[in-house]
Amino acid sequence: MRDREGLGWPGVAKRPVFFPDLGDYFRALRLAKGLGFNQAVEHAHQRGMAGLTKQVLFGLEHGQTKDPEPDALRAVADLYGVPYRDVVARVSGAKYRCDLIGHAGEGTSNLTKGGADVPASDQAHIRGLEAELRDRDRRHTAAIRAMRDVTRRLANALA
Repeated sequence: MRDREGLGWPGVAKRPVFFPDLGDYFRALRLAKGLGFNQAVEHAHQRGMAGLTKQVLFGLEHGQTKDPEPDALRAVADLYGVPYRDVVARVSGAKYRCDLIGHAGEGTSNLTKGGADVPASDQAHIRGLEAELRDRDRRHTAAIRAMRDVTRRLANALA
């Protein structure tokens, strides 16, 4: 006897859906890469992305993950070739219905720009993510400058 409300087992409730739009976003990322669900999991496994298991990806794609782990979000970003910052911004936007991710160089957390309703337990975590993103932006900018400098020197040497 199957339970229509559950997962097919009597007395087992179906896992709640917290963020259906976010699930659609993750599924669209996978489909844009032309990957089936199992292919995506296999690619993640081959690339050593231990945080992106079949269960984790299923939960993300079905909007059933209330608090996705940063490692899982980073793995999704890497696997699908999208900026980690964009994935985190999408998650924070879905979770808090506002943009909490600040732009590098602003110097202030976006928690002061509409995130007053964010639970105190999450504020430190969000500030940490924002700081990590600012640090990544600084390192990225430095790497771009270094590559431009090397390119310029090489062009001068070959001229």
